[in-house]
Amino acid sequence: MLYECAQSALAKGFTIDEPRLLTLDFSLPQLPEGLSWNKKRAMAQFHEGNITERKLGYILASIENDYTKIAWAAEDDLASGKITEQQYKVIIEQAKLVWLGE
Repeated sequence: MLYECAQSALAKGFTIDEPRLLTLDFSLPQLPEGLSWNKKRAMAQFHEGNITERKLGYILASIENDYTKIAWAAEDDLASGKITEQQYKVIIEQAKLVWLGE
């Protein structure tokens, strides 16, 4: 999330206090075509020794960030009346299942 904020600030012409953030490799390991990261898959890959603890952290942070973006957008839509409470609950439940891998 910090990396995304730093990139966004630079794109808007701002400077950042910690430019080292932009030199770090936050990339996620590739999965076979058609698969995406979720908590269950990340933990399995870590326990099998296929990814490092650092990469596990990046993956978990990334998928939580994706969930948060969906949840915040749904909250905004609910507050503005674009969706109903029931639609909100469905969106959140689906996003949670994708995040957790269940």
